[in-house]
Amino acid sequence: MGSKDLMVGHVFLKKTRIDRLKNVYTFEIEKDGPFITETFMSQFKELPLNAAEKRNLSQSNRYELKFFKSLEEDDIHPLVEDFINGIKSYYGKPMIVEASSTGAFLCLAAILSGKLPKNQNWTFELTDLPVAVFPEHLIKSPQSLEEHHINFQFHPNCWMNSFPTLKKAPQTITTTLKWRDYWSETIPAENHTLGKKQAA
Repeated sequence: MGSKDLMVGHVFLKKTRIDRLKNVYTFEIEKDGPFITETFMSQFKELPLNAAEKRNLSQSNRYELKFFKSLEEDDIHPLVEDFINGIKSYYGKPMIVEASSTGAFLCLAAILSGKLPKNQNWTFELTDLPVAVFPEHLIKSPQSLEEHHINFQFHPNCWMNSFPTLKKAPQTITTTLKWRDYWSETIPAENHTLGKKQAA
């Protein structure tokens, strides 16, 4: 293997969407790069991709998904704790939390840890996060999704737009995720959840 993957994440904290930037939380995650065999389609059997998605999911796409899919608690737990401690000054105050990709992953991990305070006037705007590969072992408190206002979206230029299956939550999450489209008025917003399989 030998190589290392370094992902840098940013989380932006604002009073309103139109406010100038108020605060930025920046962090890094470094992991060993995957073996080539770990990016084969056979490593993504748990994703119910349709035939077109399977054809179009490139190796570089799978490489990115593998990074998120393989994150362990030791990788993310210290960052979650640091992030939660860092936003304590916002308790009781309105806040918009904006993050994409790795930053959005951290926010979702913090929410699903169950350690964020309830009854806060906070909105999480999470962009370009493939929730379908969010590691189930990091889902400590799935009900916390119902205790916070969270919007998910893919940027129009994001490659994930062509893979609607990536919007589907792991089976541990039964809450319907709210997906929005801020960049187009022509595509209706959809709610996505991946329910447990029904017995035949």
